[in-house]
Amino acid sequence: MAKVKAKRIFTRSTLGYSVTKETKTSLLFSKSFSESDGKNIVELRNRIKGNPVAQVELMFSKQGNRTKVTGDTWFILNPKGKNKDIYNTNHTKTYKDLKRLLTEIR
Repeated sequence: MAKVKAKRIFTRSTLGYSVTKETKTSLLFSKSFSESDGKNIVELRNRIKGNPVAQVELMFSKQGNRTKVTGDTWFILNPKGKNKDIYNTNHTKTYKDLKRLLTEIR
């Protein structure tokens, strides 16, 4: 049930993610940005090459009769190049937003 709720939340039009990988214990959501949108992120402006991709991975694990949901989020700044340049966003507002969304899954 938690995976169904997660899909409903992250693929709604206001967030615009799509499911790019699904396993029994995880979901990976991705969303592309334009290069100009990505360059609005000041600390990343000089690192972006092409259209950056935001990704959110949710992991599901059983704990008794409950499901624990944890998540991680990052940007791929050079998605088509050899060096993907992955920028972890766990210390940013993006991660705080992810934690808020995780409470909606309950």
